[in-house]
Amino acid sequence: MRARGHISAPSIMGQKKTLTLNEALDVVAYHERNDDHLDWMQMRVQGKVLDDEKRAEAILTNQRHIEELGSRLNSLILTIDGMRVVKAFIRRVPPKSYLARHEMNAIKYWAYQYETFLHRVSTVRDLMQLVANEAFQVGLTTVNCNWKNLEKSPTFSKSKMRGVMESFHTELSTHIELRNQFAHEGEMKRSRMGYLDAEISTIERMRGTDRFSALPEDIQRYYHPVHVKYRLRKFKQELLDEIDATEQVVLSHLKRFLESLSETARFPK
Repeated sequence: MRARGHISAPSIMGQKKTLTLNEALDVVAYHERNDDHLDWMQMRVQGKVLDDEKRAEAILTNQRHIEELGSRLNSLILTIDGMRVVKAFIRRVPPKSYLARHEMNAIKYWAYQYETFLHRVSTVRDLMQLVANEAFQVGLTTVNCNWKNLEKSPTFSKSKMRGVMESFHTELSTHIELRNQFAHEGEMKRSRMGYLDAEISTIERMRGTDRFSALPEDIQRYYHPVHVKYRLRKFKQELLDEIDATEQVVLSHLKRFLESLSETARFPK
């Protein structure tokens, strides 16, 4: 069985170009609801009175829904936007002296950042459920807002949003599974990063000792610092490529998810 932990990049059917976050957000239904939220914030925080009295009255009548939906959408987008922060940390590893001072190496550093990335992917799924709950006004509490309970809503169960969320979970199920393993079991099983860390860490501890000198010459050559550095650089690029591909899957689903808001009631009308 192939070691995991980074994992194969998800496939993106029919994708022709790199999708940016701004492009994923360029959706009419999202802009409409964002406008409602911004108008409500201006009325609440700035005390602004809208020229359109009927619109202002409708906003006041539905302010709880507008504020809750806007807040959930904002959290969803900020979580996805934060994925790029993970890539920045992986690209620039702290100096070896800093890592050594904190009893770390590059692989442990990457593993921590990758675990953060997996948590964000899983959080996107959870936030989609919270958005759906408010958008379709299902009425679930945050604690009870799960897939099983959402599906009991006839309106949601027949919606395009449900299909997008099912597709998201299917395409990113391996990422979510790895996140759950780490969160609930403390490790990612069969992790390639784990194997690589154990292998190189063991050699580094042996280097300069009689045990290392006793290894066959071809093994010593294989673990020459130049060769180890090459392997780490190659693994780092593979990890970044996988994160890039995963981000594209997330953004493509975000765009479809926001488009499906057009099926939900908009307040004010």
